[in-house]
Amino acid sequence: MPKVCVLAVDALEYDLVVGWELKGLMQRRFGCFKVDPELYYEDVGEPYTPMVWATFITGKPPSEHGIRTWWKQYRLARLAYRPPFCWLKRFRLVQRIARKMGVRVAGKEDLRVPSLFDLIEPSIAIHVPGYNYPTWARYKLAEALSSSIEEYARVAWGLYELEKRELINTLKRSTNWKLVMAWFGIADYLGHVYFRSNPSIIRQVYEDLNGFAQQVSKLIPENTVLLIVSDHGMEADPEGEGRHSDHAFWSLNIDTEWQPKRFTDFFPKILEWIRGS
Repeated sequence: MPKVCVLAVDALEYDLVVGWELKGLMQRRFGCFKVDPELYYEDVGEPYTPMVWATFITGKPPSEHGIRTWWKQYRLARLAYRPPFCWLKRFRLVQRIARKMGVRVAGKEDLRVPSLFDLIEPSIAIHVPGYNYPTWARYKLAEALSSSIEEYARVAWGLYELEKRELINTLKRSTNWKLVMAWFGIADYLGHVYFRSNPSIIRQVYEDLNGFAQQVSKLIPENTVLLIVSDHGMEADPEGEGRHSDHAFWSLNIDTEWQPKRFTDFFPKILEWIRGS
């Protein structure tokens, strides 16, 4: 029976992947499509990570799946992560108080509709936003950013290495799964702080992701569809470093005429691949 492995790479920019000819990411078939405005975060007018990935795993828009922000207790989270609290030296104490007040990342218990992981058994989800992204990771990144950009980058690389190890260990340990989906935030994390000022770091990120994709392609069983997809890209921000671009990247390791036009297209296609229909 066919299997599907999804590398969900946040903020992977189509123009950079193609421009740098990163064959491991491009695979046999690749392309991009515009992100639906319904998946934009209203405050900044950009595609918004948790809404997009929740749509990807449910095939439904945010109005139906119910995930609209990173946080379940959004108003409390905004207080904890905005000035003046984010400037405090005792930011960790602020986080601890927020935790006790129930501030956590929105996840599978908040979805109003079934996800791919509910319909496909056995399946494995690794740090998927809108499903099981760990609250501690968001806290850790915020604490690092309150210290310095360099500390933030160090933590971001550490999370990326953890996510890679979890997927590699999963693939090496067992083939008793039908769906594996792993999310990687490194291109987004570092794109927001280095996209304009240090493009060599962005190139390093993309080349590492390219090599990792090639490694994964060698570990998955022969009958596995390898889908690489981003929730949006990254572009230069005239007033800062990087901001979310309005298009998403996708690629496949199989020859097919199918190509996605919106994020709701992936849900039925993954079910089709696995069920063999």
